[in-house]
Amino acid sequence: MILVALLMGLQLSQRRMAAPAAEATAIASDLRPAVEAAEREIRQLERRLASGGDKAMQLAAVDSDRLQASLADLRRQTPEMVNDVAALNAQLAQARKRLRQAQAKRDASRTERDQADQLAKQLADAEGLAKKLRTSNRVIYNLPPNAAKAPWLVEVTARQISAAPVGKSQRPVVFAAAASDPIDAFCAWAKGRDSAGEYFLLIVKPDGIDAFFDFRDELTKLGFELGFDVAAADQTVIDPETGAGI
Repeated sequence: MILVALLMGLQLSQRRMAAPAAEATAIASDLRPAVEAAEREIRQLERRLASGGDKAMQLAAVDSDRLQASLADLRRQTPEMVNDVAALNAQLAQARKRLRQAQAKRDASRTERDQADQLAKQLADAEGLAKKLRTSNRVIYNLPPNAAKAPWLVEVTARQISAAPVGKSQRPVVFAAAASDPIDAFCAWAKGRDSAGEYFLLIVKPDGIDAFFDFRDELTKLGFELGFDVAAADQTVIDPETGAGI
């Protein structure tokens, strides 16, 4: 309506410039109802705008009050929340402590089980070894206490001479008749040993008696101290795998 009034006013202005005064008066009369209608619409719009502004202010006031109330509630709840968080942290610390204790107890139990398993295995191995020694008719020589020299067992038979250190599990040194004279081969090897720190315990089996005397004399010439013992033909003194040890 305002736009229409403006257009009509523009038209009136143009007509005033071109038309006589009587015609301008007639046009003004024609436009007056339109202008009045436009003015009425403007006033209605102003009233609606004022009413809407009041409602907006009311809504803003209501929202502000709600925000203030929510903020006050949060402030009241903050200490409680802090206390709740502290209590939860304390419970969490206790739970972690109990977990560590449970893990340590479990590890201790596992260690005890492992130790028990190891002992059981060692016992089974010892029983198996004892049974093997009984069935194999094995003769075991123990290392003498406080010995000044390290002993070597030397098994003397007609076919070969075997030597192994007492108390050590290792393959023996074997000098067989098929290669050369066992006594000569052994004496050549013995020359590289330490007569001041080692001695030989000669274990003679029945078929090695003839070789024993010559063997003893040759070792004596090399400066070794000697010991003597006898064993039955079916007895094992030096094992082909573990020597004079177990």
